Amino acid sequence: MRPMMRLPADPTFDEIREAGGKVDLHSEPHTVSDDHVWVSGEIERTTEHETGLIGSIQYIDGKWKPDEV
Repeated sequence: MRPMMRLPADPTFDEIREAGGKVDLHSEPHTVSDDHVWVSGEIERTTEHETGLIGSIQYIDGKWKPDEV
């Protein structure tokens, strides 16, 4: 299946830093924005139908990898 359209690529961590942003990596649940927003952390894939998003990437063990693996 070929994608019909795509959203713009997410900025890289370096691009975020260059724009004045702070990159703070977590795999555990935590809050952000003065504890106003709860972030779930890593969501484990537990069934064989959870195959990821085509064309998306994820950050695992310090490396960018295709999400659909």
